[in-house]
Amino acid sequence: AALDADDPSHVEWVLNKALARAEKYGIKGVDRRLTQGVLKRIIPAVASTNAVIAASCALEAVKLATNTAKPIDNYLNFTDIEGVYCGVVQMERDPECATCSGGYVQVQCDSDDTLQVLIDKLVDKFQLKNPSLETATDKIYMINELIPELREKSVLNLERPLRELVSADEDVLVADEVLSKSLSIRVTYTR
Repeated sequence: AALDADDPSHVEWVLNKALARAEKYGIKGVDRRLTQGVLKRIIPAVASTNAVIAASCALEAVKLATNTAKPIDNYLNFTDIEGVYCGVVQMERDPECATCSGGYVQVQCDSDDTLQVLIDKLVDKFQLKNPSLETATDKIYMINELIPELREKSVLNLERPLRELVSADEDVLVADEVLSKSLSIRVTYTR
């Protein structure tokens, strides 16, 4: 049977043989983790990846020093499944993406819309679960067991017109458990 690095009995057999050899030749540090690393060829993979990165860095330094070729734009794709392939891919920012735009997301609302309407739009657009909203000066909506004193204010704010809570073009910080980082939105009123 072929050696299977994911089969615990195979790993155990190799580990026992490695421990016997280590004892015979005075080799220290043989353990299950390192044995699996050898069986799964992790060490050569790390070494070859480091070599590709070093070669790419050296090539980019030569390009910059000699001005003989265009440098990498922002992403190098390396594949070595059957032969070797290196290709440069230009990643572009999506201005509509809340994460990669780095700025804010524009949200249009009617000036008569309530806070509930804005929250519904945000929940729908970003698949939020329990968003918290705050401006630079005020927490306008936050339902959180850790801060129960904001619950009553937040519930009352739901039916208030949005224009009373958020000025035109004011940034609103949105936090939610599904977001990896807070989202900044800017509310613009259509009328």
